[in-house]
Amino acid sequence: MLYKETDSIKNENIKEVNKRQISQALMNAKKRNTWSNTTFNNNLTFTKAIFNYLIEEEILEINPAAKIKSLPQTITKHRYFDDKTFEKIKEKCDKELLDFIMFLYHTGTRPNEARQLYNHHILRDRKLLFIPASVSKNKKDDYVPLSDFVLANYQQSGRLFKHQVNYYGTKFRELKKELGLAKDFTLYSIRHTRAIHLSQDGADPYTIMQLFRHSGLDITMSYLRDLSININREATTKGIRF
Repeated sequence: MLYKETDSIKNENIKEVNKRQISQALMNAKKRNTWSNTTFNNNLTFTKAIFNYLIEEEILEINPAAKIKSLPQTITKHRYFDDKTFEKIKEKCDKELLDFIMFLYHTGTRPNEARQLYNHHILRDRKLLFIPASVSKNKKDDYVPLSDFVLANYQQSGRLFKHQVNYYGTKFRELKKELGLAKDFTLYSIRHTRAIHLSQDGADPYTIMQLFRHSGLDITMSYLRDLSININREATTKGIRF
């Protein structure tokens, strides 16, 4: 990206590249590719990392991108289904899509993880779902507890879901159109809906972290904040001595 967007300095010594040139290259790329501010900031982070590497290798002494400021970002809250909308979805979608949706809801798995699982990953005697590293987004073996609903309704042999995730995504988009749902409702909204329900029923962040297999509690806390969940709602009423 930097090479493409910096015609005027392609033949210059890397030590001569300055903040203004790097900033202009990023803005050119933003305009050319219609980047969001978030994408711009991500590329700025990558650019700074490139120059930090050159400093570590003693090729440069200063990072010309270090003082380039990030662009403001608007935080978009994740959409989740209220009870009425979720019931409409359950009523209107066919069994194949409904099975996929309900599995995502009960297990907290991501769509692309769920469609790669097999029947033998359901450890019925232990009431656990084994998610191997080859499937998990976190690239490590993990387990999540299973509800009686999953144990009773997902007993087919072989792969639990026969199609690629895009197949279910397409069916879900068709359903959204039929129900007149906003575009920002996605299959991931099912996962967000489960998080909302867990919080409403008093589950603590550590429990949610375990179900969703976040790598740390800080990620779970950020996730819950993005969902507008007040994770410290008891702090105003408990622990008061004076």
